[in-house]
Amino acid sequence: MSNPPELSDTAADKLQAALNHAAADPNDELGAEYRDACAAWVSRLTQGERWRLAMVIAAYERGAAADAEQLAVALPPAPVFPL
Repeated sequence: MSNPPELSDTAADKLQAALNHAAADPNDELGAEYRDACAAWVSRLTQGERWRLAMVIAAYERGAAADAEQLAVALPPAPVFPL
């Protein structure tokens, strides 16, 4: 059994967890353990936090990375980004 992932309250780690919680691509450098931790993190979010998560992703996808990171501040601690 592996250790639970280390959690971080930094906006950058929350942003990465938001962006990387979905299925990995075949050449994934992040590893299944990190993706699984991110998916578990998302599964524990409240409805309001999931709404914020959607806003974070939308902001990032429209090219507003700084806005996405600022929105991510309000999310709960997330798995530490491994890279």
